[in-house]
Amino acid sequence: MKNKIWVGIIVLNLLLVVTLPFHYVSYDSNFRIYPKSQLSFRYTFITTTDVVDLIKQINDAEYLDKNAMYNDPVIRMLKERGIIVNKKAEDNKN
Repeated sequence: MKNKIWVGIIVLNLLLVVTLPFHYVSYDSNFRIYPKSQLSFRYTFITTTDVVDLIKQINDAEYLDKNAMYNDPVIRMLKERGIIVNKKAEDNKN
């Protein structure tokens, strides 16, 4: 009985060590793993729905709120990786 408890604790700790320092991003049938800037459970798993929701929040936000959102480490990482792009900037390139 004690062995099962210790095995459970070890497995739980291994899962935390593997998942906590990374973002697991599944977007448009692509799966990528990116390091986190801070250890947290926030946005450990990011799906297409999460990205769409973040884009919607950014689009609906006021100017000052948008600037604050762009300083968020998760949004900054998604922008740097090209997952979230500035639509106006993309339109100007074409």
